[in-house]
Amino acid sequence: MVERLYKKGLVIGIIILFIGVGIQPTSANDISISKEITEKNNDSDDWGYGFIFVSATFRRQMERTTWRLRWTVIDCIDLETGKVVMQEKTGMFGFCLFKFLPRGHDYRLIVPSLGGSSWCVIEDMGLFHKVRLHVDEC
Repeated sequence: MVERLYKKGLVIGIIILFIGVGIQPTSANDISISKEITEKNNDSDDWGYGFIFVSATFRRQMERTTWRLRWTVIDCIDLETGKVVMQEKTGMFGFCLFKFLPRGHDYRLIVPSLGGSSWCVIEDMGLFHKVRLHVDEC
């Protein structure tokens, strides 16, 4: 009886592992932008990169419920240059991670939506920031 439960748990765990690895959003564009950033800032000996962890949610005013934004593209714009530095797509649970952003810059994270866009500003980028973006339905 116990052995059957262990076998079922092992099979379910392996299935979840393969599904989790298979549905990670990846794109060649993000990799090239990351390589570009690392090549530009490779002359310093210290680790001058930061990370932004984003949790994106969606609120419906009529129902007063909150949902995770799945598979939504979030833009990261450098406020000094005004250019999109990186784009990431949220995963199944509404999270994404912007990796290897130069520290000391100001960034704006934008989530496009049908009723407008939601955004937040990160001033003087440090090593790690955690951001919650809420998009409201109009």
